[in-house]
Amino acid sequence: MRILYFVICFLVCMPSVHAGNEGHPTGARRLGMGGAYASVRGDMWSLWANPAGITGIQRFEGGLFTERRFFVQEISNAAFGAVLPFKEKHAAGISAASFGFGAYRENNVGLSYATTLYENIHLGVKFNFLNLAIANYGSVTTFYADAGVMADVSKRMRIGFWTQNINQAKIGALREERLPILINGGVSYRPSEKVIVTADAVKTLDYPLGIRAGFEYFFIDHFCARAGYSTSPASMHFGAGFRLDNISIDFANSIHERLGYTPHLSVTLRLGNKKTEEIADTKPKSETPKLPKTPNTPTKSSSKPVKQAVSVTATKKESKDINSKKTTPTPQTPDSKK
Repeated sequence: MRILYFVICFLVCMPSVHAGNEGHPTGARRLGMGGAYASVRGDMWSLWANPAGITGIQRFEGGLFTERRFFVQEISNAAFGAVLPFKEKHAAGISAASFGFGAYRENNVGLSYATTLYENIHLGVKFNFLNLAIANYGSVTTFYADAGVMADVSKRMRIGFWTQNINQAKIGALREERLPILINGGVSYRPSEKVIVTADAVKTLDYPLGIRAGFEYFFIDHFCARAGYSTSPASMHFGAGFRLDNISIDFANSIHERLGYTPHLSVTLRLGNKKTEEIADTKPKSETPKLPKTPNTPTKSSSKPVKQAVSVTATKKESKDINSKKTTPTPQTPDSKK
């Protein structure tokens, strides 16, 4: 019965098995928002979405992720990633993920680079090495690349676009099976510092268009709630997060329309000093009350030193005049010489 259940799960996941990491969306924050992450910037979990999103990271970030799909151990997923920004507008990242069990295993290692142009245009690229191993059939390895771009339309709105497998890589002993090409575009809107709303359109060739949407809301300091929805296959998403200055813990739960629940958990660490205030940590600044201006009216205590200073300067001038009169020689006349 357990083997039959695994076969059913495998067939349901089959459209995404050969789609690289996008077939296994990574990051509990992302999954709590329905997987809509094409235009989310400043989060290391963009390593598994739009690679241009790592440009907004201000300091070193590293994280761990785990999930157990439908509570079945044989189709669990685990991942690790890290991003290091450098030279203000550049960032580099590394990622590693593993899906499956002993009889079927997908291992993926990626290297990412992103940069910012003209302050509001962000570009990113990722190079992936995918290894697929099946018991009694051996293993094969292939290489494919992703590319993405983001644009800040305004301070509150951003659009993103990225493509997976732009080199149209193939896999198999004779390279007869082509990895699917995935095209993803989305928009994010931040009505306030505590809320972000995202929506994506996802198109995998030979498969129908998929829609993803979600939101995140920090209802109190350091705590947020998330929810989202995705199609193809249809699933509901819920999540929560706890965020401090140097650590974030995120949990999500996705509900498949037929197979049930999948829990997701990720932990993110941030090291070093941040250059600018991060949006999730922004707090309203307390303004100091302004004191009313008092008129500059001279008081009795202040008038005495002024008068004394005036009298001192006057006596100095008088002494200078007297000294000048004493030192000036009187002209001599011929009568005075006699």
